[in-house]
Amino acid sequence: MAGRLEGVGRELAGEIDDMAHVLDWGAAVRADAEGVVRVVRGKPHVFFSPSEHDVRRYRRGLRVMGEMMLAAGADHVSPGVRGFLRRTSRVADLIELEQHGPKRASAYTSAITHMFGTCRMGSDPQRAVVRPDFRHHTTRGPLRGRLQRVSQQPRGEPADPHHGRGHARRAVRAEHPLTLRNPMTITLDQVLSMNGRELYDIVRRGAPLDLDALADTTYTGIDLSMPDLFHKLMWKSFRKTFHRDPASGVLRGWNVKVEQTGWDTPPAPKRDRHGKALTFGHYHVRPAAGVRFPRGWRGGHYLDYQVAGNLKQDFPASAGFCPLVSVNPGSSELLLGWEVFKVGPAFVPISDFWVLKREGALAKGDVVARPDGTR
Repeated sequence: MAGRLEGVGRELAGEIDDMAHVLDWGAAVRADAEGVVRVVRGKPHVFFSPSEHDVRRYRRGLRVMGEMMLAAGADHVSPGVRGFLRRTSRVADLIELEQHGPKRASAYTSAITHMFGTCRMGSDPQRAVVRPDFRHHTTRGPLRGRLQRVSQQPRGEPADPHHGRGHARRAVRAEHPLTLRNPMTITLDQVLSMNGRELYDIVRRGAPLDLDALADTTYTGIDLSMPDLFHKLMWKSFRKTFHRDPASGVLRGWNVKVEQTGWDTPPAPKRDRHGKALTFGHYHVRPAAGVRFPRGWRGGHYLDYQVAGNLKQDFPASAGFCPLVSVNPGSSELLLGWEVFKVGPAFVPISDFWVLKREGALAKGDVVARPDGTR
């Protein structure tokens, strides 16, 4: 809820204090614009741009909602339109928004709901999206993952058709539209099908790690975001380990290069000519409290690669400051990491995520010393 509030610092803190008096309304707009689905690198992508007439409906909806909010006793309304007033208590300003507000669609906050889901049916692929048997003409199974998510939605939970959003003081605000509200367990298959925004949403709301459960375990890691060319040159799967150092009590770990044989079963480690597993990127698991991560992330733990004795030639891994969360609260079976680097005082986040699937216990003979030889 706080993600849509205004301001920074003390101003934002004041907004959060008063958050119980905020109402979030959305105008449901039936769009004239039509989207297209294109296959890019073997994956279907949706492209959609609201028309000029759609944007006029956005402005009309925001004016009507704003007037209703003020009539109901709101102190002020916030249309949420970039390039317009942040807040107002005057109907005249809302009329100005409808008549002369921004014409570009990117100025408005909107979300696509089930009303957008109609696909023309027919036997001619040049004139229809789906065949008479409900299958897509060119892409197999594009809706399967979404339908699985919908089927798991708790009964009785209301739909969330938010378009042309605005909000007002003195009521209760709805949840951020990207929040994953489904309380059921998220599976590995679901994580593998998510896009970057959905993955970050898990990182943003993810549960803190259970450090005792992590101690002396191994996980199969799967990269979720790098291009296929990267995976052909390097790797898609790897292994991450967690070891409680008996002398210092520090929970540390390292990456292991593995054979690219998938992740249904734990892949075998790659080894050097002496038979030792090839490792890289050592890290300590540290609490995130007090560290100002980018994008406002305030999770429980992160992997600090800068204190684990990595050698200079292990850059950029040695610059990692990677947030790590449990995908499902109370479970250490699936973890999700976000690739963030720290160069000097600056944080460098990239849109790369990786999931960790629990393998089992770390054997004593597989414990690897720090690269620099210290504890």
